[in-house]
Amino acid sequence: MSKSLLMEGEKTLLRTQSCYSLTCITWKPGFLCLTDKRLVFSQPNKTILGINFSKIIDVTLMKGRFVLGLRKIHLCILYKGPTGEKIFRAFFAVNDPDKWKEAIAKARATHLNEEASKPMIDVFDEKDHLRVVAEMPNLKNLADVELEAINDTLAIQVDIDNWKHCEVVKLPALVKAGKFTSTYKNGVLEIRLDKIM
Repeated sequence: MSKSLLMEGEKTLLRTQSCYSLTCITWKPGFLCLTDKRLVFSQPNKTILGINFSKIIDVTLMKGRFVLGLRKIHLCILYKGPTGEKIFRAFFAVNDPDKWKEAIAKARATHLNEEASKPMIDVFDEKDHLRVVAEMPNLKNLADVELEAINDTLAIQVDIDNWKHCEVVKLPALVKAGKFTSTYKNGVLEIRLDKIM
């Protein structure tokens, strides 16, 4: 898959020539690409189908289907549509389908675990300052947090025994570099940043 078809920050984990079908009757040749965020089927310079990991319901192997005149075992991906109301099925003919099924399961689990561990962050624009509130239940004390505020960006870095996380927050106003106070209580980190007036 060409770099231009990848989303910003997306990394390719696995890629191969493949065929794709919604019906198992007509097949489109192209490339199947597993990234760290989604599964993508493309033809040169054109994405045909992209399925985000959060939309995948199940990945199975189907036996005995004919693809371009050859009997193949292929991947069957059950996934939710864009609105989440409809469920679709896509079939992919690939070499080594067991490897693909395992790689998809592993990448999906990693991605969903990373998404679940991201803290919920809210930014409140008050008269002369910004207030950032972040849920961080894994945090034990304020000493485990490193904060850096520059211009309209706040970097929150947490380093605990089994949990390391860095979150960069775009702020709605410019703030004074290094001018902030922070508190931590009951799993909530609160940061007050002085705005440049």
